[in-house]
Amino acid sequence: MKIYTFGKKENPAVMLLPGTCCHWKSFEGVIPKLSENFYVLCVSYDGFDETEHAVVISNALHIMPEPEKPWRRSGGC
Repeated sequence: MKIYTFGKKENPAVMLLPGTCCHWKSFEGVIPKLSENFYVLCVSYDGFDETEHAVVISNALHIMPEPEKPWRRSGGC
């Protein structure tokens, strides 16, 4: 994950979090105006920023295992 910053650090901070599967640049239209009065921190998620070289591993393997089927316990049909 990478965080892009804009504006002056002494200003109040605001953090922009893109929606699922969205690029941080979706905020390009509001960042200039916000950075006039705020210290803007914009998150860039792994796998969605062409300048980041992160290795993204699927979370599919971490999903809860499928419940055991009753016929598997009893020997099945």
